[in-house]
Amino acid sequence: MKPHRIRMTHNLLLNYGLYRKMEIYRPHKATAEEMTKYHSDEYIKFLRSIRPDNMSEYSKQMQRFNVGEDC
Repeated sequence: MKPHRIRMTHNLLLNYGLYRKMEIYRPHKATAEEMTKYHSDEYIKFLRSIRPDNMSEYSKQMQRFNVGEDC
């Protein structure tokens, strides 16, 4: 999510008092094996390869995996 959307969501949780009814869980960092249970090997390889400084090299994959813009 984009920072603005995260802030909006956080403010809604606070203003409606929903945070009082929530339990917060801190997830562990998923391993590549765990991620391939739900995502293709190609997608995981793409995520491991792309960086802000090389995004232009991955434009086709970004479009294929619908990565780059939050709706």
